[in-house]
Amino acid sequence: MRFAEGPFPGEDAQPSLSATTTMWMRDNAQRRVDYPALAALCDIFFPRVFLRRGGFIAAGTISATSYFHADQHQLDALGGDYVLGTAHANRF
Repeated sequence: MRFAEGPFPGEDAQPSLSATTTMWMRDNAQRRVDYPALAALCDIFFPRVFLRRGGFIAAGTISATSYFHADQHQLDALGGDYVLGTAHANRF
């Protein structure tokens, strides 16, 4: 994972006005990305409330929606390279 926005809150994290994390991600083994692998990558984001509250609290995902904007040809061209993903929350 390579964070571009909203990094994982560390020990001295402060509350943030943003609930967005954007990062480049890929499988450690750099296996070919297919739709199940892409769905698994969508599930690596930490709860958004960690950013808003500035650290770890008891939290769970209520619901998540993932949109795939790539066809099989585009996934095949990707191989095992990085994928850019963004997570955002509207309610807490």
